[in-house]
Amino acid sequence: MKKIIRTFVFSVVALYLTSLWNGGFSIKGDVFVFVEFAIAFTIVFLVIRPILRLVLFPVNFLTFGIVGSVLNFLLFYLVFYLFPEFKISAWTFPGGNFLGTQLPKVYLSSTVNFLVVIISISFLTSLFETFL
Repeated sequence: MKKIIRTFVFSVVALYLTSLWNGGFSIKGDVFVFVEFAIAFTIVFLVIRPILRLVLFPVNFLTFGIVGSVLNFLLFYLVFYLFPEFKISAWTFPGGNFLGTQLPKVYLSSTVNFLVVIISISFLTSLFETFL
């Protein structure tokens, strides 16, 4: 039960933080949309994903993890498809300075931005699970 609640809370926070920094990721709705999305995200990644990983383990082993990455992408796509309030569109990263390094301005298509959003949400969720 504790893991379910933690995953739920971490996914809500990761969604919110990703929507703050990524201009191509917009959320049209209220707090209940976040809650519904987080419930769906939690169910998919705590119930459906482990079952599919177990079934696809031999293929994933033979492809050195590529099938697992595609599976994660498809599961994220499924959850985002179920919630049309979450829009991911093309976005131009404005650039800036990070630790003394100049980051250039970069255009991200909607597909690439979808991958960036997935990576951001996964990274933040994993980071929270590791340190909290």
